[in-house]
Amino acid sequence: MKSVMIRAWEIAEKTSDKFGGKKSEYFAGALKMAWEQYRKENRVHKMVVIGNKDNGKYTIERYMGTECVQVVETTRKREYFSLYQSFYKRGAHIIDFYVIENGVKVFKGTKTA
Repeated sequence: MKSVMIRAWEIAEKTSDKFGGKKSEYFAGALKMAWEQYRKENRVHKMVVIGNKDNGKYTIERYMGTECVQVVETTRKREYFSLYQSFYKRGAHIIDFYVIENGVKVFKGTKTA
């Protein structure tokens, strides 16, 4: 919260230097911009997809920053693709893929959009 306020005052100061006037006159708009920046930075950043060939399950983990906020397991491919697309639309544009085969979890790659 404090970082948003500091960023808002920085934006207001830059704007007042550029267009003239007081920082306080630009603060309302600057606060909106600072909140928008904060929301973009703290969106769902990452998704981890794990395909388990041993039991036929797909696991999707959704991360906000470094914290895992949701784990979904399914055996149905259609449900898996639906969840994948849903998380992607919510901003999870970094996707790590893993496969579990014979009890061993192997990293298969990362996709970024």
